[in-house]
Amino acid sequence: MDNTKPEIIGYIDYRKFLKDVFNYFKEISPKYSHRYIAKEVEASSAGWFSDIVRGRINCTSKFIPKLARVCKLDDIQAEYFELLVNYNQAGSIEEGQNLFKKMLSFSKPKSTLILADKFAFYNKWYIPAIRELLSIYDFSDDYKALSQKLYPLFQ
Repeated sequence: MDNTKPEIIGYIDYRKFLKDVFNYFKEISPKYSHRYIAKEVEASSAGWFSDIVRGRINCTSKFIPKLARVCKLDDIQAEYFELLVNYNQAGSIEEGQNLFKKMLSFSKPKSTLILADKFAFYNKWYIPAIRELLSIYDFSDDYKALSQKLYPLFQ
């Protein structure tokens, strides 16, 4: 098993996150159990965490900060966790969409440094466009037809 703690930002299902983070903590410390978590968050029964993860019950707002603490989330991660729980339990599509937009704001854009040998490919916009076009267009040495497929406004 991968021995790195799951990163909550990017999850879209809080139950999946709770399951993954539980498995992580269980592997590094035998004290972690569903009973231990239920006790830490002051839940009414030992099976509470299991019921949450299996979808039998929902997580109420009372337990969100307590679960965030047990999962050792920092302030930003805890805020995302709260949005995630509310998103998964949204009462309407509109509410869910609004929460999802807020969740997206936590994502860090991924960027890749393009080295000099690959830069020539991306330097002109039409090079990758032609390459993609050739994957769906049967090219037969007719460059004018190819250009019209790429830029149909100038037919």
